[in-house]
Amino acid sequence: MEPLDLFLLVAVGAGAWTSRRLLTDLDKARASCGWPFTTGHVVRSEVVREAYAIGETEEVFVPAIEYAYTASGREWCGRTVSFAPRLHTTFRGRAEDVCRRYVAGADVAVYYDPADPGRSCLEPAAGRNALGGAAAGATLVWTIGAAAALLTRVC
Repeated sequence: MEPLDLFLLVAVGAGAWTSRRLLTDLDKARASCGWPFTTGHVVRSEVVREAYAIGETEEVFVPAIEYAYTASGREWCGRTVSFAPRLHTTFRGRAEDVCRRYVAGADVAVYYDPADPGRSCLEPAAGRNALGGAAAGATLVWTIGAAAALLTRVC
């Protein structure tokens, strides 16, 4: 197998996987618009440092938000702020902005899936535009990879 063929195969596979994942998250974001909500409280709100590797490893900051709520007569714990792609940023301030919105000890509205009350979020439908754009971008990468693969076969 030629190196270009291997690269195209990986690019097409990664694009297809990413598209599928983003479209699944987009479906969850859309569904969350109709979910009921209950009052919960923030248990943890802090900025966490993580190592993140794409090519070269770098340090990123992630908002770690945990909340507790009661739904369908049972206590639940959630960590999903929104169904937008998880925020990894090299700018600590962006992660702190999220933590300032959800301060530990504060009461919050928790939206939960009535069919699966353990699935919840704090910002229903948040990130729909970002998810749609990301899904379109991933699909574009997948399409370009497939087209390039076909062109290399024809030319």
